[in-house]
Amino acid sequence: MKALNPNTRVSCRPEAGWFGLPIKDYNSYTNKLPDPDPRYLASSNWTSNIQPWTLESSEGKRCIEDVESGKLTIPNCTSQQLGSATCCTAVPILYPYIRTPLYVSENTADSFQVFSQARCPKAQTEDAYKFTEYLRGVLGGSLQATVANGNKQHQDGMFAPACLRHCMEWVEKTADINGRSHAQAYGDWYFGRGGTNMTLNETTDITQLLSCSDITSDGRDFIVGFDENGVPLAPAEQLLL
Repeated sequence: MKALNPNTRVSCRPEAGWFGLPIKDYNSYTNKLPDPDPRYLASSNWTSNIQPWTLESSEGKRCIEDVESGKLTIPNCTSQQLGSATCCTAVPILYPYIRTPLYVSENTADSFQVFSQARCPKAQTEDAYKFTEYLRGVLGGSLQATVANGNKQHQDGMFAPACLRHCMEWVEKTADINGRSHAQAYGDWYFGRGGTNMTLNETTDITQLLSCSDITSDGRDFIVGFDENGVPLAPAEQLLL
């Protein structure tokens, strides 16, 4: 958009869209098995039937050029009928090529990716807790490396609280980070009011993740932790009431 409108100020705030990372599904992770499709692309091969606009964009074309020239290698991107460049549609891969200023709003333990995409059960099991921590580590690590420490860190911004949640509210159920709310941090970035543009909470504490969760009544049995004997310490319900 910035390239098409050089004399216009253009910025964007993508929310809850950091999809496309190589994250094992729950079954593969728990049983220590290889995941044949950790990016969740080959299982459907939907790009063989629908041509994503991303691949036709200037950003997508630059990514494809780097893949085809060997400059960029994308791990875990096999079995794509349109070739490995198809993974240029994944947000974490495409992000460095986007010139428009972006403010990334993303919970570090995206509940949609945990429960719907990776099929983690909402159950009182230690495996469910460990998987959530694993996914949070991959997602949070990617945000740290690609956004906070990436080649656009002086232009872009980010607000990434430690929440087991998908979409991010402006007020309710959105955790503050270092005393700033989501709305405050975004406003500071957009209006250039100073302070850090990159705000990321890297805690793995399940109590914190659940304190701002969007898990509803069907998932309130998701546990907080275990004692040394493997007994649940407290049900998530106590945090979500």
